[in-house]
Amino acid sequence: MFPETSAHIFLKEWGLISENETARAVRVLLGQAPIACALLEMEEQTLAPGVSTLSDADYGLLLLPVVGNLELYRQGFITDLTCGQLGYIPPGMITRIRNPYTQELIRFIRLQVRQKDYGGHSSYSRHSFDLREQKGSCIPVMECGAIRVCIGLFPMRVSAAYSLHNTDACIFGYVLQGSMEIDGRLLHAGDALYLWNTRSAELESFGKESILLIIESPYTPVRPSIKKNTIYEPDTNRNY
Repeated sequence: MFPETSAHIFLKEWGLISENETARAVRVLLGQAPIACALLEMEEQTLAPGVSTLSDADYGLLLLPVVGNLELYRQGFITDLTCGQLGYIPPGMITRIRNPYTQELIRFIRLQVRQKDYGGHSSYSRHSFDLREQKGSCIPVMECGAIRVCIGLFPMRVSAAYSLHNTDACIFGYVLQGSMEIDGRLLHAGDALYLWNTRSAELESFGKESILLIIESPYTPVRPSIKKNTIYEPDTNRNY
């Protein structure tokens, strides 16, 4: 028997904004929640043409392009990460994430995860998906260790349910586009929430085409705290 479902909402306007003339990031303040899961940090980042930022070598990193493609410089190799792909960079693999365009901005989601929950994988991986093939449902994109990542495209007023795969897990939901109601809690683009003490979540779209990112992982109760800002640097040299 589960106790009453618990939730913690992160509104977009409550996010921590870091910006300069070449980069902008809106960080979801996960440390304000009374639980902690495999997700350590979450940001939606925008980079100007030709600008790059470095990954943190201490943590695993999930990258999800939202607008435009990413160019990744890692261990002497250049790799493209395109919309419709989720990339994983393991700890210790310092990677330069670059906007390859000459005029367009790029926007992407950057998620730091605990390596032990990811299953200890030590190599770079890419996971492809097609949102339009399965409209109205959450598509499993990656399941590794204790982490499960899903994403879905939902037309207006379409309902669905997400069933948790582990009874001791929570879900982190982030609205990339449109508006979604998650277990009776209405979220708009840029809003997020944690949901725990539940086996499933009821979903309904209130946008023409809403896109929802879900990350499922184990959780533990914690005392809320707030983390520091991220520092950006312009890309001045392509010969890494």
